[in-house]
Amino acid sequence: MNKVANVVDKVVCALLVIFFALILLVGTAQIISRYFFSMPIVWADELSKYLFLWMVMIGAAYG
Repeated sequence: MNKVANVVDKVVCALLVIFFALILLVGTAQIISRYFFSMPIVWADELSKYLFLWMVMIGAAYG
């Protein structure tokens, strides 16, 4: 049972890191697109909100 818990912990931590990295990348792309090219990415804000929501919920369950 301990091995299963360790695997689940590693998967959850990796998922949280991936979500955080995606939020960072999408946010950076949105800033670059909006200010340098004057063409905002329409879906970037929504994706960031949903990723943040899932990150909070999974992180709260993990904690």
